[in-house]
Amino acid sequence: MRNFITKTGLPGTIPVQQAGVNSSSTPDWKLLAMETWETDHYSLTLQQRWFSDGVFGHQYIVCGDGDCPVSTVNNPTVDYNHMDGAFYFDVSGSYHLTDKVSAYFKVNNLFDRDPTPSPQTNTGVDINPSLYDVLGRMYRVGVRYNF
Repeated sequence: MRNFITKTGLPGTIPVQQAGVNSSSTPDWKLLAMETWETDHYSLTLQQRWFSDGVFGHQYIVCGDGDCPVSTVNNPTVDYNHMDGAFYFDVSGSYHLTDKVSAYFKVNNLFDRDPTPSPQTNTGVDINPSLYDVLGRMYRVGVRYNF
């Protein structure tokens, strides 16, 4: 596991491990891969975005079966502390109509994967937009003209 320790410097607080916390923006692992096929007339690009499973926060103590320590400010108790990672697949392409004009398309989040709910994000929708796709599948189509 990678480390990303935050220290507030306030009396009575303890350092907090942020690596692997998917309610923030620091998962343990992230991957971005792209493959492009291109000819003189067209191009096609596939893009994969992935990040690993994580937790709401490492400071939480998960309780189970009634065996739970007293909750403290530094180590609150919760009954669940897991956030699924995500995999997004995007596809885009273009076709050269003339030397100066090309048409293009792009589909983000092709499989329309929903974001994992995240408590305490203060966004009003309880979704972490810094990691998860909050818009869903999105289409773009257009024409480019080169001068």
